[in-house]
Order: sequence, then structure tokens, then C-alpha cells
Amino acid sequence: ILLKTQPVRVRDIASPEVFSPNGDGRNEILPITFTAEPSAFNAAQDQVTLSIRDGGGKIWRAQSWTNQVPGRFDWDGKDQAGSPAPEGDYVAAFDTLDVAANRTNAASKPFALVRKLETVDLALSRFTVSPAKKETVEIVPTFSASRFFKAWQVDLSDGKGARFLLGRKNDATP
Repeated sequence: ILLKTQPVRVRDIASPEVFSPNGDGRNEILPITFTAEPSAFNAAQDQVTLSIRDGGGKIWRAQSWTNQVPGRFDWDGKDQAGSPAPEGDYVAAFDTLDVAANRTNAASKPFALVRKLETVDLALSRFTVSPAKKETVEIVPTFSASRFFKAWQVDLSDGKGARFLLGRKNDATP
């Protein structure tokens, strides 16, 4: 007798590129969505384990399911003990096992955990300018972590509230 089995598989893994569980109320949770296809034989015993791993392979958070796999896991940026995981790049790795001992694995694209707000520092070539003397000032922006900037804009306002656009960029590079 030949019994062919199809192991449980995880596919369609999706998550945002970056999240920031830093208490500011924005992007506090990383939703990881996926589809688990049950095995062809005795799917009630299928096991799926999700591991949140850093770039070195260290597991920071793990969750296992048998039979009822939810299709979504929300990571709060904490390790198994409830302590904050460090900033860095991570993946959601799935390992599966069926009753016939077939194993499969799959992983998400890397995503980043960032706790600090990204900042822009402006360096000025001078602190005062006289338009009557046709003086100019050079403004040089320095970005804290340009990897996650999607867009930026620098405005200048005078003492009367008038605003002037100094620069803008609408792609991922500063």
C-alpha cells in the first residue's frame, strides 16, 4: 500500500516593512498574515510554529498551533518573557509538522523593529540673515536613519507666521 500525503504548508506570508512599538500609538503592533494549507491526512494533528527571529537566527518570540491555525499573528515587539526586543531586522519563520512527520518551512520578507523616532537635524551656515544685504544661509539636513524615511519637507517661517518651502523629497531617499 502506498499512501501519498501532502504536508501542511504555510504560504502568502505578509507583514509591514517596519513597525515601532514605542508607545506613541502608531504602528505599535506588527500584523503577520499567512495562509496555512492543511495536510491531506489527519489535518487535526497538523502543527504550525511561528518564530520571530533576528538576523542572527535568535528566536525572540514563538507561537505554536495544532489543528486551528488563525492566519494572523500580531507581534507587540516583545520577547517570550514580555520584555522589549531590541531594534533590528527580523523575519517571521514558520515550521510545520504533520502526523506523517513531513516537515515544511517558510519565512516572511525581513521587517524592522524601530523604537526611536527618526529625526532630521539641520545645520545652518549662519544664524542670522539680512535680506537687505542679500545674505544667504546654507541648510544641510542630517537624517538619523534614512532607511525608513518615505518623504520629508523643510519649511521656514518668519516672525509674522509666513512659511516658505525650502526642500521636499517624496521617495525613500533623503
